[in-house]
Amino acid sequence: MERIILLTEHSPDLQTLRCTEQLRSSLAQEFQFISQEIASASWTRVLSCYSSLRANSRSAQLVHAWGYRALRLATIAAECPIIYTPLPDDPLKALTWARTAVIRRSLRVVSLSTGEDRLAITGGIPESSCTLTRPGIRTARLATRDTALRRKLGLNDDHIVVLAVGESLAHADHILALHAVTMLNYMNPRFAMLIWGRGSEVAAIHRMQLAWGVRHLVDARAMLGRDTQYETILPAADMALVTASARLSITPVLACMAAGLPIVAPATYAASEVLEDHHTALLYGDVHPRRAAQRMLSLWEDQPLRRRLADQARAEAYEVFPVSKFIAAMREIYSTATRQAAPMAQSTGGAQPA
Repeated sequence: MERIILLTEHSPDLQTLRCTEQLRSSLAQEFQFISQEIASASWTRVLSCYSSLRANSRSAQLVHAWGYRALRLATIAAECPIIYTPLPDDPLKALTWARTAVIRRSLRVVSLSTGEDRLAITGGIPESSCTLTRPGIRTARLATRDTALRRKLGLNDDHIVVLAVGESLAHADHILALHAVTMLNYMNPRFAMLIWGRGSEVAAIHRMQLAWGVRHLVDARAMLGRDTQYETILPAADMALVTASARLSITPVLACMAAGLPIVAPATYAASEVLEDHHTALLYGDVHPRRAAQRMLSLWEDQPLRRRLADQARAEAYEVFPVSKFIAAMREIYSTATRQAAPMAQSTGGAQPA
Protein backbone atom coordinates (compact mmCIF):
# COMPACT_ATOMS: atom_id res chain seq x y z
CA MET A 1 0.00 0.00 0.00
CA GLU A 2 1.41 3.39 -1.03
CA ARG A 3 2.25 5.77 1.79
CA ILE A 4 1.34 9.45 1.49
CA ILE A 5 2.43 12.14 3.94
CA LEU A 6 -0.14 14.89 4.54
CA LEU A 7 1.97 17.87 5.60
CA THR A 8 -0.03 20.73 7.12
CA GLU A 9 0.27 23.61 9.55
CA HIS A 10 -0.11 22.84 13.26
CA SER A 11 -3.52 24.56 13.17
CA PRO A 12 -4.62 24.11 9.55
CA ASP A 13 -7.27 26.32 8.00
CA LEU A 14 -10.82 24.97 7.74
CA GLN A 15 -10.53 24.01 4.07
CA THR A 16 -7.34 22.04 4.62
CA LEU A 17 -8.79 20.39 7.72
CA ARG A 18 -11.96 19.23 5.98
CA CYS A 19 -10.14 18.08 2.82
CA THR A 20 -7.58 16.01 4.72
CA GLU A 21 -10.35 14.51 6.88
CA GLN A 22 -12.24 13.47 3.74
CA LEU A 23 -9.10 11.98 2.18
CA ARG A 24 -8.21 9.96 5.24
CA SER A 25 -11.75 8.61 5.71
CA SER A 26 -12.49 7.85 2.03
CA LEU A 27 -9.13 6.59 0.72
CA ALA A 28 -7.87 4.72 3.78
CA GLN A 29 -8.32 1.36 2.02
CA GLU A 30 -6.15 2.45 -0.93
CA PHE A 31 -3.42 4.61 0.62
CA GLN A 32 -1.71 4.75 3.97
CA PHE A 33 -1.80 8.35 5.17
CA ILE A 34 0.79 9.77 7.55
CA SER A 35 -0.23 13.10 9.05
CA GLN A 36 2.56 15.50 9.98
CA GLU A 37 2.16 19.04 11.23
CA ILE A 38 4.55 21.99 11.08
CA ALA A 39 5.06 23.48 14.51
CA SER A 40 5.88 27.07 15.36
CA ALA A 41 8.91 28.74 13.82
CA SER A 42 11.39 28.15 16.66
CA TRP A 43 14.62 26.60 15.44
CA THR A 44 14.31 23.54 17.68
CA ARG A 45 10.87 22.66 16.38
CA VAL A 46 11.75 23.40 12.76
CA LEU A 47 14.74 21.05 12.96
CA SER A 48 12.54 18.42 14.58
CA CYS A 49 9.99 18.73 11.75
CA TYR A 50 12.80 18.55 9.18
CA SER A 51 14.27 15.39 10.69
CA SER A 52 10.88 13.73 11.05
CA LEU A 53 9.82 14.51 7.49
CA ARG A 54 13.14 13.39 6.06
CA ALA A 55 12.89 10.06 7.89
CA ASN A 56 9.22 9.49 6.99
CA SER A 57 9.71 10.41 3.33
CA ARG A 58 12.30 7.66 2.82
CA SER A 59 9.54 5.06 3.07
CA ALA A 60 6.77 7.17 1.50
CA GLN A 61 5.82 7.50 -2.14
CA LEU A 62 4.42 11.02 -1.94
CA VAL A 63 4.25 14.18 0.19
CA HIS A 64 1.15 16.36 -0.08
CA ALA A 65 2.13 19.84 1.18
CA TRP A 66 -0.76 22.13 2.12
CA GLY A 67 0.41 25.74 2.03
CA TYR A 68 3.63 27.69 1.53
CA ARG A 69 5.41 26.66 4.73
CA ALA A 70 4.67 23.01 4.03
CA LEU A 71 5.96 23.41 0.46
CA ARG A 72 9.25 24.91 1.65
CA LEU A 73 9.82 22.17 4.18
CA ALA A 74 8.87 19.43 1.72
CA THR A 75 11.23 20.64 -1.02
CA ILE A 76 14.12 20.82 1.45
CA ALA A 77 13.53 17.66 3.48
CA ALA A 78 11.40 15.18 1.52
CA GLU A 79 13.00 12.41 -0.51
CA CYS A 80 9.97 11.66 -2.68
CA PRO A 81 7.67 13.49 -5.15
CA ILE A 82 5.59 16.40 -3.88
CA ILE A 83 2.06 17.67 -4.41
CA TYR A 84 1.52 21.29 -3.39
CA THR A 85 -1.93 22.73 -2.67
CA PRO A 86 -1.81 26.55 -2.36
CA LEU A 87 -3.86 28.25 0.34
CA PRO A 88 -5.73 31.58 -0.07
CA ASP A 89 -3.40 33.28 2.42
CA ASP A 90 -0.19 32.04 0.80
CA PRO A 91 2.07 34.96 -0.23
CA LEU A 92 2.85 35.51 -3.89
CA LYS A 93 6.47 34.51 -3.21
CA ALA A 94 5.13 30.96 -2.85
CA LEU A 95 4.85 30.96 -6.65
CA THR A 96 8.54 31.81 -7.00
CA TRP A 97 9.45 28.93 -4.69
CA ALA A 98 7.12 26.52 -6.54
CA ARG A 99 8.41 27.67 -9.94
CA THR A 100 11.96 26.84 -8.88
CA ALA A 101 10.97 23.58 -7.20
CA VAL A 102 9.09 22.26 -10.23
CA ILE A 103 12.34 22.49 -12.24
CA ARG A 104 14.45 20.65 -9.70
CA ARG A 105 11.93 18.23 -8.19
CA SER A 106 8.94 16.09 -9.12
CA LEU A 107 6.28 18.61 -8.11
CA ARG A 108 2.61 19.00 -9.07
CA VAL A 109 0.45 21.97 -8.04
CA VAL A 110 -3.08 20.86 -7.17
CA SER A 111 -5.31 23.94 -6.71
CA LEU A 112 -8.74 23.92 -5.07
CA SER A 113 -10.15 26.85 -7.05
CA THR A 114 -9.96 28.20 -10.58
CA GLY A 115 -8.42 31.41 -9.25
CA GLU A 116 -5.55 29.59 -7.55
CA ASP A 117 -5.01 27.43 -10.63
CA ARG A 118 -4.91 30.44 -12.94
CA LEU A 119 -2.59 32.29 -10.56
CA ALA A 120 -0.17 29.35 -10.58
CA ILE A 121 -0.11 29.13 -14.39
CA THR A 122 0.27 32.88 -14.93
CA GLY A 123 2.93 32.87 -12.20
CA GLY A 124 5.19 30.65 -14.27
CA ILE A 125 4.23 27.11 -13.25
CA PRO A 126 3.95 24.94 -16.39
CA GLU A 127 0.34 24.10 -17.19
CA SER A 128 1.33 20.45 -17.46
CA SER A 129 2.29 20.56 -13.76
CA CYS A 130 -1.01 22.12 -12.60
CA THR A 131 -4.26 20.37 -11.75
CA LEU A 132 -7.59 21.83 -10.61
CA THR A 133 -9.88 19.88 -8.29
CA ARG A 134 -12.51 21.68 -6.24
CA PRO A 135 -13.32 20.60 -2.68
CA GLY A 136 -16.61 18.86 -1.95
CA ILE A 137 -19.28 18.95 0.72
CA ARG A 138 -20.87 16.05 2.56
CA THR A 139 -24.59 15.93 3.25
CA ALA A 140 -25.36 18.44 6.00
CA ARG A 141 -28.38 19.11 8.14
CA LEU A 142 -30.50 22.05 7.03
CA ALA A 143 -29.56 25.02 9.23
CA THR A 144 -32.99 25.79 10.65
CA ARG A 145 -32.86 28.46 13.32
CA ASP A 146 -31.60 27.09 16.64
CA THR A 147 -33.11 29.21 19.39
CA ALA A 148 -31.16 27.51 22.17
CA LEU A 149 -27.87 28.10 20.36
CA ARG A 150 -28.73 31.76 19.80
CA ARG A 151 -29.41 32.20 23.50
CA LYS A 152 -26.03 30.69 24.36
CA LEU A 153 -24.48 33.29 22.07
CA GLY A 154 -26.38 36.12 23.76
CA LEU A 155 -28.79 36.52 20.83
CA ASN A 156 -32.58 36.47 20.87
CA ASP A 157 -35.27 35.79 18.27
CA ASP A 158 -35.44 39.47 17.28
CA HIS A 159 -31.82 39.70 16.21
CA ILE A 160 -30.94 39.58 12.51
CA VAL A 161 -27.72 37.60 12.65
CA VAL A 162 -25.17 37.97 9.84
CA LEU A 163 -22.48 35.28 9.75
CA ALA A 164 -19.06 36.36 8.45
CA VAL A 165 -18.24 33.34 6.29
CA GLY A 166 -15.24 31.22 7.20
CA GLU A 167 -12.26 32.00 9.37
CA SER A 168 -11.04 35.51 10.13
CA LEU A 169 -7.97 35.28 7.91
CA ALA A 170 -6.35 38.04 5.84
CA HIS A 171 -8.02 37.03 2.56
CA ALA A 172 -11.49 36.86 4.18
CA ASP A 173 -11.49 40.59 5.14
CA HIS A 174 -13.88 40.32 8.07
CA ILE A 175 -13.03 43.92 8.98
CA LEU A 176 -15.06 44.91 5.91
CA ALA A 177 -17.89 42.68 7.15
CA LEU A 178 -17.82 44.44 10.51
CA HIS A 179 -18.03 47.81 8.73
CA ALA A 180 -21.05 46.68 6.73
CA VAL A 181 -22.97 45.18 9.66
CA THR A 182 -22.19 48.23 11.80
CA MET A 183 -23.82 50.44 9.16
CA LEU A 184 -26.94 48.29 9.30
CA ASN A 185 -26.89 48.25 13.09
CA TYR A 186 -26.96 52.06 13.20
CA MET A 187 -30.17 51.96 11.15
CA ASN A 188 -31.64 48.92 12.87
CA PRO A 189 -30.16 47.73 16.22
CA ARG A 190 -31.49 44.24 15.54
CA PHE A 191 -28.60 43.52 13.18
CA ALA A 192 -25.75 41.57 14.76
CA MET A 193 -22.57 40.00 13.36
CA LEU A 194 -21.39 36.49 14.18
CA ILE A 195 -17.82 35.29 13.65
CA TRP A 196 -16.46 31.82 14.24
CA GLY A 197 -13.59 33.30 16.25
CA ARG A 198 -10.72 31.45 14.58
CA GLY A 199 -7.98 32.96 12.44
CA SER A 200 -5.09 35.41 12.46
CA GLU A 201 -7.34 38.49 12.18
CA VAL A 202 -9.57 37.81 15.21
CA ALA A 203 -7.49 40.06 17.47
CA ALA A 204 -7.68 42.91 14.93
CA ILE A 205 -11.46 42.55 14.74
CA HIS A 206 -11.77 42.76 18.52
CA ARG A 207 -9.52 45.83 18.59
CA MET A 208 -11.84 47.43 16.04
CA GLN A 209 -14.79 46.43 18.16
CA LEU A 210 -13.32 48.20 21.20
CA ALA A 211 -12.34 51.28 19.21
CA TRP A 212 -15.85 51.69 17.84
CA GLY A 213 -17.66 50.64 21.00
CA VAL A 214 -19.42 47.90 19.02
CA ARG A 215 -21.79 45.68 21.00
CA HIS A 216 -23.34 43.73 18.14
CA LEU A 217 -20.31 41.48 17.43
CA VAL A 218 -20.50 37.89 18.71
CA ASP A 219 -17.44 35.63 18.82
CA ALA A 220 -18.71 32.03 18.81
CA ARG A 221 -15.54 30.39 20.14
CA ALA A 222 -15.24 32.97 22.89
CA MET A 223 -18.82 32.25 23.95
CA LEU A 224 -19.04 28.48 23.40
CA GLY A 225 -15.44 27.30 23.77
CA ARG A 226 -12.41 26.83 21.55
CA ASP A 227 -13.57 23.40 20.38
CA THR A 228 -16.63 24.90 18.66
CA GLN A 229 -16.81 23.75 15.03
CA TYR A 230 -17.71 26.12 12.20
CA GLU A 231 -20.61 24.02 10.95
CA THR A 232 -22.27 23.96 14.38
CA ILE A 233 -22.79 27.73 14.49
CA LEU A 234 -24.61 28.00 11.14
CA PRO A 235 -28.09 27.45 12.70
CA ALA A 236 -27.57 30.61 14.76
CA ALA A 237 -27.37 32.82 11.64
CA ASP A 238 -30.08 34.33 9.43
CA MET A 239 -27.79 35.07 6.48
CA ALA A 240 -24.14 34.72 5.48
CA LEU A 241 -21.81 37.45 4.22
CA VAL A 242 -18.75 36.78 2.05
CA THR A 243 -16.23 39.65 1.94
CA ALA A 244 -13.21 37.86 0.42
CA SER A 245 -12.28 39.52 -2.85
CA ALA A 246 -9.15 38.34 -4.69
CA ARG A 247 -8.84 34.86 -3.17
CA LEU A 248 -11.46 32.68 -1.53
CA SER A 249 -11.63 29.56 0.62
CA ILE A 250 -14.45 27.56 -0.97
CA THR A 251 -15.24 25.07 1.81
CA PRO A 252 -16.85 27.56 4.27
CA VAL A 253 -19.04 28.93 1.46
CA LEU A 254 -20.12 25.41 0.51
CA ALA A 255 -21.05 24.74 4.14
CA CYS A 256 -23.38 27.78 4.12
CA MET A 257 -24.88 26.74 0.78
CA ALA A 258 -25.47 23.17 1.95
CA ALA A 259 -26.99 24.37 5.22
CA GLY A 260 -29.52 26.55 3.39
CA LEU A 261 -28.28 29.97 4.51
CA PRO A 262 -29.00 32.86 2.11
CA ILE A 263 -25.68 34.40 1.04
CA VAL A 264 -24.50 37.89 0.11
CA ALA A 265 -21.13 38.04 -1.67
CA PRO A 266 -18.99 40.32 -3.87
CA ALA A 267 -19.23 39.97 -7.64
CA THR A 268 -15.57 39.02 -7.94
CA TYR A 269 -13.96 36.28 -10.00
CA ALA A 270 -13.26 34.24 -6.86
CA ALA A 271 -16.83 34.34 -5.51
CA SER A 272 -18.44 33.94 -8.93
CA GLU A 273 -16.74 30.57 -9.31
CA VAL A 274 -19.08 29.24 -6.61
CA LEU A 275 -22.02 31.69 -6.50
CA GLU A 276 -24.33 33.17 -9.12
CA ASP A 277 -26.25 36.43 -8.69
CA HIS A 278 -29.99 36.00 -8.02
CA HIS A 279 -29.57 32.24 -8.38
CA THR A 280 -27.53 31.00 -5.40
CA ALA A 281 -26.63 34.33 -3.80
CA LEU A 282 -27.11 38.08 -3.97
CA LEU A 283 -23.92 39.69 -5.27
CA TYR A 284 -22.72 43.27 -4.81
CA GLY A 285 -20.52 45.12 -7.29
CA ASP A 286 -17.84 47.17 -5.54
CA VAL A 287 -16.08 45.43 -2.65
CA HIS A 288 -17.18 48.15 -0.24
CA PRO A 289 -19.03 48.03 3.12
CA ARG A 290 -21.85 50.26 1.85
CA ARG A 291 -22.52 47.98 -1.13
CA ALA A 292 -22.53 44.91 1.10
CA ALA A 293 -24.88 46.61 3.57
CA GLN A 294 -27.29 47.57 0.79
CA ARG A 295 -27.42 44.02 -0.51
CA MET A 296 -27.96 42.54 2.95
CA LEU A 297 -30.80 44.98 3.60
CA SER A 298 -32.41 44.14 0.25
CA LEU A 299 -32.11 40.43 0.98
CA TRP A 300 -33.61 40.72 4.44
CA GLU A 301 -36.59 42.72 3.19
CA ASP A 302 -37.42 40.09 0.54
CA GLN A 303 -38.35 36.86 2.32
CA PRO A 304 -39.36 34.93 -0.85
CA LEU A 305 -35.96 35.79 -2.38
CA ARG A 306 -34.18 34.52 0.73
CA ARG A 307 -35.98 31.20 0.54
CA ARG A 308 -35.41 30.80 -3.18
CA LEU A 309 -31.68 31.57 -2.97
CA ALA A 310 -31.23 29.23 -0.01
CA ASP A 311 -33.04 26.35 -1.75
CA GLN A 312 -31.14 26.78 -5.01
CA ALA A 313 -27.78 27.13 -3.27
CA ARG A 314 -28.37 23.98 -1.23
CA ALA A 315 -29.31 21.97 -4.33
CA GLU A 316 -26.31 23.25 -6.30
CA ALA A 317 -23.86 22.53 -3.47
CA TYR A 318 -24.69 18.82 -3.60
CA GLU A 319 -25.01 18.66 -7.38
CA VAL A 320 -21.88 20.58 -8.39
CA PHE A 321 -19.62 20.13 -5.34
CA PRO A 322 -20.25 16.63 -3.93
CA VAL A 323 -17.42 15.16 -1.92
CA SER A 324 -17.42 12.12 -4.24
CA LYS A 325 -16.03 14.25 -7.10
CA PHE A 326 -13.22 15.56 -4.93
CA ILE A 327 -12.31 12.09 -3.70
CA ALA A 328 -12.36 10.62 -7.22
CA ALA A 329 -10.12 13.42 -8.51
CA MET A 330 -7.63 13.05 -5.65
CA ARG A 331 -7.58 9.26 -6.06
CA GLU A 332 -6.52 9.72 -9.68
CA ILE A 333 -3.92 12.36 -8.78
CA TYR A 334 -2.39 10.20 -6.03
CA SER A 335 -2.43 7.05 -8.16
CA THR A 336 -0.74 8.79 -11.09
CA ALA A 337 1.90 10.41 -8.87
CA THR A 338 2.76 7.18 -7.07
CA ARG A 339 2.95 5.22 -10.36
CA GLN A 340 5.35 7.79 -11.77
CA ALA A 341 7.40 7.73 -8.56
CA ALA A 342 7.97 3.95 -8.64
CA PRO A 343 10.38 3.86 -11.64
CA MET A 344 12.31 6.85 -10.20
CA ALA A 345 12.75 5.10 -6.85
CA GLN A 346 13.96 1.92 -8.56
CA SER A 347 16.46 3.81 -10.72
CA THR A 348 17.96 5.51 -7.67
CA GLY A 349 17.92 2.39 -5.53
CA GLY A 350 15.25 3.76 -3.22
CA ALA A 351 13.55 7.13 -2.82
CA GLN A 352 14.31 10.16 -4.92
CA PRO A 353 17.26 12.27 -3.81
CA ALA A 354 16.46 15.62 -2.22
